Amino acid sequence: MLGKSIIQEVSWDEDVSVVSAVGAGMKGTPGVAARIFEAVAKKNINVVMIAQGSSELNISFLVKRKQGPQAVRAIHEEFNLHSI
Repeated sequence: MLGKSIIQEVSWDEDVSVVSAVGAGMKGTPGVAARIFEAVAKKNINVVMIAQGSSELNISFLVKRKQGPQAVRAIHEEFNLHSI
């Protein structure tokens, strides 16, 4: 396959926000990702893409830009971060 690209198309969306949850307590703790995405889903927010670092200390995901602040609030509510 020399000279022939395996990439057919590249596209992007500038109308997104990256939301990241970071914390040492996430590593090896079952259910953290599930709680994050369940909290976001309860607010009817669609997750466009998910990434987790190999250290297991963070989870990042994309949502539509206008829903970014709402996604952050949903996570804060789920983990009671607004009362810290």
